[in-house]
Amino acid sequence: MLVNESRSKEGVTKWEYALIPAKSLVLLLFSYSIIAKVVFINNESKNGQKGNLGGVRTEGAKQSKEIECARDNGISYGFLKNILMQATPSYTVNDKKLIIKLPSRVNLCIENIEAEAVVDPASNNLFLKYKTRVKKGSYSNKGYSQEREFELCLKEISKDDEDYFKYENMFKNGHISPPENLIVDLDDVDKGRNSKLIIASTNKDLEYGEDAPFGVEDTQGGLVFSDERFNCMNFLKAEESPVMLARSRFYIEKEEAIAVCQERDLVSINEKIKVLRAKTSGNYNDLLRVLEGVQKTMVDEKVRDMIAKIEKIERDISPSVSDVKNGDKFGVGKKRRKELLKQYAEEMDYFSKDILPVLKSELDYLTKELEELGESNDSERKRSRIEERIEEINDTISLFNRQAENSSEYKRVIAALREDNYQRFGKKVLAAIIAAQEYSSIDSTSDLVNASSKVKRRVSKIEYTVLSDWQDEALIRAGDNTPLLKKKKQIQILKSKANMDKKRFAQKMSAYDKYMQEYAKELVSSYCSSGSNYQDCLSVRNNYLPQMYNQYSNWKSSATSNYAEQFKKNFSNLYQSEQNTLNRYNGLYSQYKLDNYKRSHEDRFSSDFDLWTGLGSTQEYSSQFNFNFLNDNWNTPSAFSLF
Repeated sequence: MLVNESRSKEGVTKWEYALIPAKSLVLLLFSYSIIAKVVFINNESKNGQKGNLGGVRTEGAKQSKEIECARDNGISYGFLKNILMQATPSYTVNDKKLIIKLPSRVNLCIENIEAEAVVDPASNNLFLKYKTRVKKGSYSNKGYSQEREFELCLKEISKDDEDYFKYENMFKNGHISPPENLIVDLDDVDKGRNSKLIIASTNKDLEYGEDAPFGVEDTQGGLVFSDERFNCMNFLKAEESPVMLARSRFYIEKEEAIAVCQERDLVSINEKIKVLRAKTSGNYNDLLRVLEGVQKTMVDEKVRDMIAKIEKIERDISPSVSDVKNGDKFGVGKKRRKELLKQYAEEMDYFSKDILPVLKSELDYLTKELEELGESNDSERKRSRIEERIEEINDTISLFNRQAENSSEYKRVIAALREDNYQRFGKKVLAAIIAAQEYSSIDSTSDLVNASSKVKRRVSKIEYTVLSDWQDEALIRAGDNTPLLKKKKQIQILKSKANMDKKRFAQKMSAYDKYMQEYAKELVSSYCSSGSNYQDCLSVRNNYLPQMYNQYSNWKSSATSNYAEQFKKNFSNLYQSEQNTLNRYNGLYSQYKLDNYKRSHEDRFSSDFDLWTGLGSTQEYSSQFNFNFLNDNWNTPSAFSLF
């Protein structure tokens, strides 16, 4: 039970820890509230001698009972704080043991500090009492408390010297002990139930400042211990927050729920909600409803703020009427545009990674609940609530489909991303748009599955379609016509593939024609040769062959029509798209050459009008290109050739 101090030959202090077993007790429970008026009463001990045994009379609403109290060398929490130089112990629980960490303390007049504990089986709480042993002296008296003996001891050894108790003097004279640990066994604590550490503090008879630094513990009624040394105590909190020695499963879930709410992290809250939804008891349902309410409030507030930011960025990037008149494509310069586009991408990425997973999880839960409902009136009411919530979630998700919500200004954002070739920002924005499009019309679990596969497929294409196109455009704007030449080659390859495909189809149909022609000849030859039945020959010629021809013609027409549709899908649409891209590349490259020419001749022409008319420098311009602007023979200057 004691923490013993021993010194090695080198003078190094060794702290030996002894386990302090929790004392057993018998708790008397009262079904009514007890208001205890605590007054120590001097009684004779059982052997008839005077001692430090006392009693407390407790008076309840209907009856009173006298409780035996015993004074041993237990101390008040205020006194403990005093010898710890106004510090307090700290507590950790490890491997079924409570480790009490005592800071440095005054060892004047104090031989040691001990701890003793009992467990209340009703509450499963552990009551811890600190004890000291004051060194014996002429002042010792069995009737005195440890506090009073300590004061008398200090008075005797200091001989009223005020400097004696200065910290530097006490430290110099070896009157300050280093930190030490006390260990208490927790074998009597039920690990499956909540168990809290409560400090049992004696009723002090000397004032040592605040006796309850962390407040009084509510023990919810009068506690009476069979060990009278724990009766007649003040019960105090061990630390600011409860020191839990054991936690029930629900308590742990509750603590974790409180922690994630305090962190205000949507993903963590959502994960905790998914865990709680697997529970079935009423307590868990109450906790679940609280968390769901917190999550909904956080999502609504966050989405409202995000959409406001997104809409403002869209407005700022879009050009005003005056911007358009001045020839500006956007409402802000390139540097500011990059800042805004980065913010825009971050908001959309937060939607994809934090907001959407939370809403998808709720949709998954709600759609499953919907599919499991029966046909009762209660089920109908629940169905209505679920459907209403699903619609709310769909509406929330649709807000991030900026292509539908704010098409014109959204297009300016995409144009800015494209022109500045911000692929990293663009991927985040486009991925969020795709997700919002696919997840904003969910009514069933199958809708969720389909949306997930569509999003995955569409997002995977962004890299080698849209973003690749942006990269090519950036190269062309910089004067590199490699993408343009590559696109021309791709179109040529596509044309070759298309022609080859048409040729194969034509050859196949020609083979069918040839086969049918040969078959018809053989049929006529079989039925209309010399010696054949004349009626059979007429039937083949007049009935069977026309019927077969009509059937084959219908099939051939249908096959050709189907092939045309497939050809359009495989080649024509793609060819038109590639041709449009090539035209766009041509335009960008032409603009690059024009801009480059204007930059190289900006000292010769004062305006675009001068450039195009040649006024102001006709001779230089004409001689350079071997072309006379005054000549009616208008040929495109070689500088403006596309290839």
